[in-house]
Amino acid sequence: MSARVDRAKGSRSFDEVWELSKRSGPTSALMPIEWLRLAVLMVGPAYAAKPLDMPVLPLCAELPPNSVCTALQQVQRLLTLNAGQAPSLRRRTGSARMACRGLSS
Repeated sequence: MSARVDRAKGSRSFDEVWELSKRSGPTSALMPIEWLRLAVLMVGPAYAAKPLDMPVLPLCAELPPNSVCTALQQVQRLLTLNAGQAPSLRRRTGSARMACRGLSS
């Protein structure tokens, strides 16, 4: 996260950041898409204890390695990574199984 985004975020909660991402213009020096990217990074940790209440967000930011991420974010990541390729069905399902290993429903 850049120092500019960190300063804009301050002590804001996920819910506050998510609301700022829905605005039509800049707020606290960040554009709505920048707030949305920040919300994407915050949603996993914010809802780790209550995953069924989690809002569905588009994966518009690359998630850091070893970050808390949702099953939906994993699926979005896999689709994004494989979108430019034409792998066989066996290869696609195998990579999906590998990425989802350890996830619980």
